[in-house]
Amino acid sequence: MTATELAVDCVLSREEVGIVIKRLAEPREQATIAAEQKGYSGHPPVLVVKKHSEKKFSRLYDAGVTLGNGTEEKREKSREFLVSFAVEDQKNQEEILTLPTVNHYVRATSGHNVQV
Repeated sequence: MTATELAVDCVLSREEVGIVIKRLAEPREQATIAAEQKGYSGHPPVLVVKKHSEKKFSRLYDAGVTLGNGTEEKREKSREFLVSFAVEDQKNQEEILTLPTVNHYVRATSGHNVQV
């Protein structure tokens, strides 16, 4: 993380920490927290944010073909993978939601798949 400076980007400043603490103390936020905790029924919730990974794979495939990589047979297998990936990935992500009693599913237009 040092080489990418991600650790630096992930640290809140003192001012940002103060803002978070102040917001958590607001009555509306306290009511939201209480309602969320009540809805959890003792089980932690799961949130799945699903992005369109198939687009990323498709771009990788196109770049490889442009560079002349892969035999026609390997390219055909890659195209078959791209066709089935979106359906299988969605099915796998939704299956994660069967694990907890409280869950949310969101389709994102960019970013990464996230299971929280």
